[in-house]
Amino acid sequence: MKRALTLGWAVAAVTIAVAALHAAVPDGAKYSGTRMCVACHRAKHKDIVNSYIKSPMANALIEVNDDNEEKVTQYLKGDFKTAPFKQDDVAFILASGVHQQAYLDKDMKVLPAKWLVADKKWVETPAVDATKECLYCHSTGFVAADKKYKTAGVGCEMCHGPGSAHISAPADKKLDTVARPGEMDPKASAAICGQCHSRGRSVDGATAFPQGFLPGGDFNKFFKHDEVKGPGLNQQFTDLVKTKHYEKGVVCATCHDPHGETGNIAQLRKPITETCLDCHKAKIVDIPTHAKSKNVTPPADATCATCHMPEGRHLFDKTVADKK
Repeated sequence: MKRALTLGWAVAAVTIAVAALHAAVPDGAKYSGTRMCVACHRAKHKDIVNSYIKSPMANALIEVNDDNEEKVTQYLKGDFKTAPFKQDDVAFILASGVHQQAYLDKDMKVLPAKWLVADKKWVETPAVDATKECLYCHSTGFVAADKKYKTAGVGCEMCHGPGSAHISAPADKKLDTVARPGEMDPKASAAICGQCHSRGRSVDGATAFPQGFLPGGDFNKFFKHDEVKGPGLNQQFTDLVKTKHYEKGVVCATCHDPHGETGNIAQLRKPITETCLDCHKAKIVDIPTHAKSKNVTPPADATCATCHMPEGRHLFDKTVADKK
């Protein structure tokens, strides 16, 4: 028994050591830009690269200039005939326009209205300083104090960390040259998504994002969550950390594929109900049977999220029927 326990601790120690190794971004590593990543990985990971290039993340920030005219024409969504500012004022497009799109002026200030794509209308938005509120999550390698980023859009290094060491020695198995979220402790990997899917402020209160955080780092040293009480934009991680799912290691990448489009809503690996029943099938057969047992009549198009993730919240809450 003693030997078995000793062996168990040894295996646990090795597992922790391996997880820590893959969580580390080498000291002194610098951002190299998404183009460098794509140049090497286009052949080996063709599907990932091609889907990424077309994805909303890759086009989360678009510079408006003569060199970028084709992309600007493709992604500019707003009707500037009815806009409360001139199209010539737009120096940056903020978001690819799947649901909505905002715009920045040359000083990186948010222009005072955003375009709602489905509703085809402008709504007022605060004219905040994007360097403190927005750009960290729409670019890669952004430094608020310098008002500079390495890559426009959410690139590979946002999740894998600065890549200069990896580029210098990509095949060196003795040196883990880049962060590997899929091999990290689940909570550490979730924090990578949490950089941009949280509501709160940096610990010093200066920014709406965790400036200085690197993949695999201690998120709580850089960011403090708000005490949110209702639905809101990009607060999935703030919700998630309160749940039993999170405590048990069910995190963002458990359900979502971070590499491009899957054909499912929100890049889910499988359709919503199938995703949930992968874990809950021992107790739940299907939605109609489950709903009947709770004395609930669900809509015809109901999924597990209809009751357990209302308004897109990631609290995995009990149904209203369960609370009565």
